[in-house]
Amino acid sequence: RSVQSGTGPNGVEIELTSNREFLPQGEMLTLRVGSQEFKLSHYPSTGETTRVIFSLTSQEFAQVNQGDSVFVDYGSGASRWNFGKVDKSLLNR
Repeated sequence: RSVQSGTGPNGVEIELTSNREFLPQGEMLTLRVGSQEFKLSHYPSTGETTRVIFSLTSQEFAQVNQGDSVFVDYGSGASRWNFGKVDKSLLNR
């Protein structure tokens, strides 16, 4: 979803859901889209650990390509979640 910040440029939040919890493992949870990496994330306000929200600037999102592979891991890649391919048509749904 597209978001507006009161203190900075507009951005995009990518919310991911899994039946496996995104529990802290001593490394930063990382969103990998194609060859890019994003680390700014948070859990939803409900505190659910089966959902995680990554925040990208508009510039970062513009560099994401339609069809890029999407996955999340903890740095070392020991635990990995595969989320398929980017579909930019889903923005704001």
